[in-house]
This record gives sequence, C-alpha cells and structure tokens, in this order.
Amino acid sequence: MREDSELARLQRWFQAAVLAPEEPGPETERLLTGSDRQTARQRLAVYWRRYRSRLLENMRALHPGLVHLLGRELFHQFALSYLEEHPSRARTLLGLNERFAEHLARTRPKPKDTAGTGGTGDADGGQAWPDLVIDMARYERVRTEVLEGPGAEDAPRLRELPLGPTGPLPDLGLTPAPCLRLLRTTFPVHAYVAAVRRGADPLPPEPRPTFVVVTRHDFEVVTREVTPRAHATLGALVSGATVRAALSGLGREQAVSWLRDWVNSGFFVAVTPPRPAEPDQRATARSPVPVVEGTS
Repeated sequence: MREDSELARLQRWFQAAVLAPEEPGPETERLLTGSDRQTARQRLAVYWRRYRSRLLENMRALHPGLVHLLGRELFHQFALSYLEEHPSRARTLLGLNERFAEHLARTRPKPKDTAGTGGTGDADGGQAWPDLVIDMARYERVRTEVLEGPGAEDAPRLRELPLGPTGPLPDLGLTPAPCLRLLRTTFPVHAYVAAVRRGADPLPPEPRPTFVVVTRHDFEVVTREVTPRAHATLGALVSGATVRAALSGLGREQAVSWLRDWVNSGFFVAVTPPRPAEPDQRATARSPVPVVEGTS
C-alpha cells in the first residue's frame, strides 16, 4: 500500500511539473534520474516543452483567425499567458479555450498602450484594436462550442409550425437546437475568419455592430448574419418566450416569414405545447421580453 501511495504521489508531482508555467526546478534532481547526456531537469524539460508546444498547436487550430490577425509570435504570447493562468485540465479541445476571450478582456492593455498600433483604420489611434482581438477570440470560441458540442444531426427535423393563414400567432414555444448560439460583436469578425479559413489574406475589418447566429448543419459550422431585430427576437425565443410574445411587434407576414426561415434553417428542433387558456381573460399582459445582446 505504501508503494502505491508513493507512486501516486510521484505521478501527481510529475503532472504538476509538466503543467507548471515555469521549467522544472531543482527538486527534479531528487525525484528523477538523469542520463549520460541529460540531467534529470533537462529530461523533464523535454516533456515540459513538448506539452506546451502541443497546447499551442491546439490553440492555433482553434483560433486561425486570431493567428492570422496577430501573427504567430504575438498569438503565442497571448496564448501562453492564458495557459499559464488557466492550465488545461480538460480531456478534449472543448475546454481548452473556454476562458481565452475572458482572459484577453481582463488583461487588455490600457488605452495609452495601444495608441498607434491599430490596423483597423479607426480614428482612435488603435484604441479599438483590443476590441477586435477579443471579438475574434469570442467568435472562435463559439465556433468551438458549436463544432465540438452536441448537435441536432440525429434528432427528428421540425418541418412545419402550426401557422394558420390568418389570425394571431400561436401561443407556443420553440426548443432551440443544442448547437444554436447567438453572438453580438463590435466587428464583423465572422467574415474575416471565414476568409482566413478559405485561405485568403483579408485586411482587418472596420468596426461595425454585427449580429450573428452560429449553428451546425451536418457537422459543419454555419454562421449567418442577421438584423438586430431578428437577433433580439431569436434571443427572446431561445430564452423561453412564446412565438406570440417574441414576434408581437412585427407584421404577421414578416413574422411568419422569419419563423419558417428559422425552422427550415434548423434553428429550432421542437415545439412546446400551447399554454393553457387563462382562466381570467382580463389577466394582465406579460412583461416585455428583454432584448438579448448576445451569448458567448
């Protein structure tokens, strides 16, 4: 039993040493053996460097747009700073970049540090540059969630909604596809990332409030830009509002067109049964549905 506990202790130490932000320390010589060519610290450092190299390789694969925007060297600096603060504990890629955008936002440089460094043509002398970097990290994280997370490929397809030719919209809810994400960004980063993935060499985008829907069809990530009103309406439906409540401010023709388009696009996978009739027809109206700014 003692040998087992000692082995477990050494295994925990080895894992911690490989995951540590600094290269192996002098205690390595006491716990590991060296060879004719390398000391114990040098041997452990090989594992340490290979592990970091592998993590950086995975981060580059998850963020091709950000690598193209920043260049590999600067991207590595940001990624290593993140990985040192948030060592990987996940067994899959899904958790690797989970807090990368949050880390970039928290460690963003002060305005004076970014003056003159922007490449977006903004009048702020580069002040919008950190926003572009954070936006792109957020969008590429959403792509990771959509690609690696659960989808609707094996679920029955929702074909039609119970929409009559006239009359009010039904008082029913819609179940969003598990891979559906809504995102609001300050830059149209989705177009930039798409161009990079096609092998193009796009210029950094100019600031423009952008509203996108990200989902998955046949195991391929699909991104679609929508209007602010459509984005808010989708956000209300995703948050649980009924069809009637979420689209109450639209003309019927426009509302039906949007609903059919979203169902045909696979944004929603099921219908929630209609609400039971109110016992008191004079019941007060529901509170307005809040506008959803975006999710990440």
